[in-house]
Amino acid sequence: MVMKAEELKQEFSSDKELIETVLHDLLEEEEQVRDFSTSETSDLIETYAKKKSMRYLQGTPATQQKYYGYSVPDELLKSVFLNGNPISFQFYGYVIGEGELYIPNDCYVNEAGTELVLFVERNGQKYVLESNMSPDNQKIDVFFSQDEILASY
Repeated sequence: MVMKAEELKQEFSSDKELIETVLHDLLEEEEQVRDFSTSETSDLIETYAKKKSMRYLQGTPATQQKYYGYSVPDELLKSVFLNGNPISFQFYGYVIGEGELYIPNDCYVNEAGTELVLFVERNGQKYVLESNMSPDNQKIDVFFSQDEILASY
């Protein structure tokens, strides 16, 4: 069952409660913390990290990372804009955010917390979204990656 943002707002009193419920459902279904990374994304980010001489840390519901103070992926999900338009994400039947729907496969933040890399899918197509700008009014602006390593996803 996929829930829309309006339904989620009615069912949950806060974003924190929603995230805790999603995590609880995830852990209950999987009976363990799921490893969100794939060999493909981890290999790509490793190659990209070497190119940039920077370390990248994976953000999962169980291992939050910080991007300009935002917890990734939890707080990130409700604040992302692509080309000025809000986008939404689907996690385990829950839709968070408004706008075009993307399914996050993996996310990474550089060690400094100033660059975000999202491996996503939309309508069966794979994309890499990036951001390296400080959020403006709690909005995180992302763009389609132009990096040849990441674009090979």
